Amino acid sequence: MSQDIEDRFRRGYVRQTGSPVLRQGELEQILKALCRRKPRPRAEKSRPPRGRGDDGIHWDKTNNCYVGTISLGYDAGGKRVRRTVRGATITEVKDKLDELHDEIKAGIRTPATYTIEQCVRDWLDSLTLDEGTVKNYRGQAEKWIYPMIGQARLKEFTAAHAERFFSELSRSLGKSSLVMIKSTLRRSIRRAQRHDLIGRNVVELVDLPQAQPGRPSRAMTQEQAGQLIATSTGTSTRYSEVVVIGKYRGAAAHAISPGGELACGTRKSKDATMSHLGADLAEVTCRSCRSRLGLEGGMENAPAWKH
Repeated sequence: MSQDIEDRFRRGYVRQTGSPVLRQGELEQILKALCRRKPRPRAEKSRPPRGRGDDGIHWDKTNNCYVGTISLGYDAGGKRVRRTVRGATITEVKDKLDELHDEIKAGIRTPATYTIEQCVRDWLDSLTLDEGTVKNYRGQAEKWIYPMIGQARLKEFTAAHAERFFSELSRSLGKSSLVMIKSTLRRSIRRAQRHDLIGRNVVELVDLPQAQPGRPSRAMTQEQAGQLIATSTGTSTRYSEVVVIGKYRGAAAHAISPGGELACGTRKSKDATMSHLGADLAEVTCRSCRSRLGLEGGMENAPAWKH
């Protein structure tokens, strides 16, 4: 310790205690205590002020996350209009603020709480179709769309979410039902696009998965339809015999059903003579009957009938 420092210390000690003499060992104790003192921390440099037009980011103690804010000026009532984003880190909030700036430049202003259910309901309310058609759309949405993805926010709904949604539906629905539900979602989001509520329709990017097989067709086969007609008219469409109508030589042989109906559709008179030739339809010589029965060739290929 230099003499100058010791002299100054003594003068200060005398002013405080009134005694010009230090007791033995007191100087060393005081010097050791001074050496053990921690140096004062240097004052941290203050953060540079936020530039004009920069976004604000602050910590939300209630929700334990960072909040980014963009000011959009004032509304007609003089109240400031703000858009906010949230994230676990500052970097995440900055990325979301950049995306929000891009949406604002494109004229898109999606409310943070606007959900898929609200989007679909807005589209259904705007329809001017038949009441029964709208009712079918509403029933479909209430049964499948609202319970599964209705609470998802529209701005956070991605193509991956849509693929997962249709994949779950494919476990219990057929192809036609999936197509109808996709059409409802696609048209609902397209309306939101027209009103600048969303920038991209992610449902249009999704391919439908393999669905469940549909129920068997209830349509009648051709044979069933023929049987139904025969039953309703009281006649049979099966031709089982070959007959000749008339006595003149070279008369054509016709196919006739048990109900008396000719395959060619010709109506025989009540007084006409009818001769039965047998049950071999190959002996039919009437061109119209052979065509109706699906027999190849015409009358020239059929065996000639002789009395």
